[in-house]
Amino acid sequence: MKYVLLGNLSPEWAKKQSERVGKAKAKLDKLGIKIESIHYTQGHYDFVDIVDAPVIAAGGIGDARGVIAALALGAEAVQMGTVFLACEESGASLLHRQALRGKKAGHTALTKGFTGRLARGIYNRLLEELNQEGTAILPYPLQRGLVRNLAIPAEAAGRADLVPMWAGQSASLSACTNVSAFLTSLVKEVSEIAEPIIQWGASRRQKQILK
Repeated sequence: MKYVLLGNLSPEWAKKQSERVGKAKAKLDKLGIKIESIHYTQGHYDFVDIVDAPVIAAGGIGDARGVIAALALGAEAVQMGTVFLACEESGASLLHRQALRGKKAGHTALTKGFTGRLARGIYNRLLEELNQEGTAILPYPLQRGLVRNLAIPAEAAGRADLVPMWAGQSASLSACTNVSAFLTSLVKEVSEIAEPIIQWGASRRQKQILK
């Protein structure tokens, strides 16, 4: 099978992740899953009209509205991440889950400070300190080990300001507490209006390909 993965990421992120993307594609190739191309955009979906492969939209999707929007713009499926971190079953700490469901969840920033690799997290004291100009960041995984030694006691002490709070661009949409209930509700909401949108999108895409 062939897929086109659409990520709502900046060109700078894409460049820095190119090596990891290459390794991921190689692993999928061995499983018989061919990733034809990976596009990093800021919401421009016009390329779906010219590619002859299913499109999977990822990045910034956290509820039924995002799913429907992606389908309307030509995606065949979506990939959701941060929204599941807030669920009890995610394995994320209580402090992390509470932060994702809190009022400040929408205030995120990129940093290399958590692990030595670029990542996005909820803005707190730790992220602010690590992003200070002149702060030395160790290469991965040394930086990850260093921060972990701080985060474990900080978490035990209830210091959310000193714990890495991983989060994507849809963090402010995080409301999940139970993953089963969330998925049931999501599927129900999407199913109510998805079918005509999918049919319309497929028809439009087919017309564009035949041009």
